[in-house]
Amino acid sequence: MSQNDRNSLSSVEVRNAAPQRKSVTISRADLDWASSQGLVGTDQVGKLWQALVERSAATNTGGLNLINLAYYGGATIVLIAMALFMGLVTAQYQAPALVGTSLVYGAAFIALGSHLFFRKGLEVPGGLMFTLAVAITPVFVFAVMNMNGAAPPSTSQELILEVVTVVASVVALTFVRFPFLTMPLFTALWLMSVTITSMVSHGQSWFWGNEQLIVSMVFGVLMTLGSVVIDRRTEKDFAFWGYLFGVSSFWLALTFFDKGGQLGMLGYFAANIVLLLASVVLQRRIFLAAGGLGATGYLMYLSWDIFQDSMMAFAVVLSGIGVGVIFLGIQYHKNKAAIDAAILRLLPAGLRSLANRQG
Repeated sequence: MSQNDRNSLSSVEVRNAAPQRKSVTISRADLDWASSQGLVGTDQVGKLWQALVERSAATNTGGLNLINLAYYGGATIVLIAMALFMGLVTAQYQAPALVGTSLVYGAAFIALGSHLFFRKGLEVPGGLMFTLAVAITPVFVFAVMNMNGAAPPSTSQELILEVVTVVASVVALTFVRFPFLTMPLFTALWLMSVTITSMVSHGQSWFWGNEQLIVSMVFGVLMTLGSVVIDRRTEKDFAFWGYLFGVSSFWLALTFFDKGGQLGMLGYFAANIVLLLASVVLQRRIFLAAGGLGATGYLMYLSWDIFQDSMMAFAVVLSGIGVGVIFLGIQYHKNKAAIDAAILRLLPAGLRSLANRQG
């Protein structure tokens, strides 16, 4: 076998081992490159690009662009105005007025959302109206509780409001397949973990004073595992907020947890390396960001522990770590496919197949 044949075979192996992504971002320059490689006819580039632009304009319901920025910005303004108005109503007319106002708002959001989402096919503005309806549900329940003599906040009443938000989010998602509706769902679930911890501990310290951090880590793991399951079963990105809350909850709690010395810090470093590997398998940047920050933080801690008696040496080593991180980032960017493939080859077959489904 010639050297060229071996290189070609190696290239094929790398491509086959790398995660099979569901989607990629393509620019006009990519099509021009494909044409220069003989993959697309020169006369087809213009027609193909125009067709892709038109299809993107017709089907794009996510991402950061001017239209969606206007949608989300408008929804945020509505939410602020609603909170201000309802606060004024409550201050002047008390709980019964808040019940009526929240009902009117909720009905209006549902009616407008149904019109935009189902009749007009405008998924983003319609979905945002349903999200606002979910957000106002705990306000309505809060007002009803006040009418019946309850005086929040107490942990049990907070838990009720959080459960109500979860139920409202699930009901909305059953009928409206809009990924942003998972945001209030995962937010409420995270708040539930904090509330339940407070209820169980009764203000007492257990697990060496790290009880909330332990619950937060467990919650983060469960949320992340749930997001993996969701990610494998949905075409739209319903897992984004689950990954964000799950990984953030786990990593922040792990970072602030009392690690008990060098061995604990080494375990922290190992956990962040696992997060970096997970970013390759799951193709999610939140794992890369958390793992990268944690691993870099450990190296900084280690250099301080070794060179704390010499600030000059510590500064030099710290600079070297910074330059090294930048260099590794450049190398990973240049050789991402080969590095990902090499990592995947070291993993069990089950994780490799998961990577192919997640990509």
